[in-house]
Amino acid sequence: MTPLTPSTPTLTLPDLDAFLAACAARGLTAAVVRTVDEPRARSHGSGVTVGHVREVTLLAYDRGEVLRCVVADPPEGLTARLERAGLRLRSVVDRTY
Repeated sequence: MTPLTPSTPTLTLPDLDAFLAACAARGLTAAVVRTVDEPRARSHGSGVTVGHVREVTLLAYDRGEVLRCVVADPPEGLTARLERAGLRLRSVVDRTY
C-alpha cells in the first residue's frame, strides 16, 4: 500500500451527496469520519474568531487518491446514512472539553 504523504492527491468534494456518489462510483466500502465538536479559533480575511465548531470531515482512499468532504453542522443520522450507503466507518473525535 502506498503511504499517505502531504503530497498525496486529494479530491475535495463539495457536499455529502457528492462524496457518497464518488465512493459509490469507485466501489469504495470504507471511510473515516473525523468529528470536531469543540471551541476553536478560525482565521478569516480580517482576523480570527473563536467559537464552537461542529463539523465532520469524511475521508476515503482509492488507489493513491484521498476523497475528502467537510460537512459543517452535520445532520442527525449522518452515520446511519453513510452505513446505508455501504460504508464501513472508522470514527475519530476531536474534543478538548
